Formats: sequence, structure tokens, C-alpha cells
Amino acid sequence: MSRNDESADNKLSIDASRAVAIARKFLEQYHSPVIFKSSYYDNDLWVVAMEVGLLHEYIIIVKIDGKTGKIQGCEHILPS
Repeated sequence: MSRNDESADNKLSIDASRAVAIARKFLEQYHSPVIFKSSYYDNDLWVVAMEVGLLHEYIIIVKIDGKTGKIQGCEHILPS
């Protein structure tokens, strides 16, 4: 593998706006409304926080693979 190939492999194929769009599309299947809260990149995963629900507002954290865009998991965080 050449040096250029190695640097290309290290680049993200999913940027922050694409990760947010993936999380939104996923959550809109089950919740309305879906409001973006935050996102960050950590250990090859985009971690996107979205607020969902009308009566009870919940935060759902969606983890998305930074290279493939596949959802790796999600967790609900109840308001305190």
C-alpha cells in the first residue's frame, strides 16, 4: 500500500452534517419532532444527540460509523 493510499484510508468518508442527516432520518421513523442538539467525533464514531418527543422530551444518542455511515447503536437519555 502506498503512502497516499494510507492517508486516504485515514480520512473520514462521513462528515458531521452527513452524520446528523443519517441520525435524523433514522429517528424520524419512530419520533416526531426530531431536533438536533450536538455531535462530536470519537474513536471512529460520530456521536449525535437529538431531542425527540412532544409530550415527554427525550435525548437519544445515535452512534454512527465515521467511514461507512452505518448506525452502530443508540441510547435513550431520560430528562432529569
